[in-house]
Amino acid sequence: IIIRYFPKICSANRRLYRRVIETIGKCLATAKSSSQQHVLDERRAAEAGQIRIAIVATLADMAKDDLIRDVSDVIGWIQAFIMEGSTANRFTTSDNETPIHAVLVHFAVKCLHYLIISQ
Repeated sequence: IIIRYFPKICSANRRLYRRVIETIGKCLATAKSSSQQHVLDERRAAEAGQIRIAIVATLADMAKDDLIRDVSDVIGWIQAFIMEGSTANRFTTSDNETPIHAVLVHFAVKCLHYLIISQ
């Protein structure tokens, strides 16, 4: 997924930061709307999960490399990933969703860790 190249793009050209953040937001909105549809086939659900994992891992890499200019650009997304994982693990009995949510929460907490270290 090309989303994983965004930290390298931002480090090579700092002026592309705003465009990268906007693109991540659009990808996240697309993945979220795909995952919220009532009738999902397994392939589309897996793709939406992969996109969300790629986004949160990319945010963690950007935070690690201190490429996030303003925390307010990403903090809402990070909060949503953590809340999504905690409610999914508490109320979901499906074994298919738990690993995806665990990975989302892992990278979201990792992102918060790097944001705190860079401050």
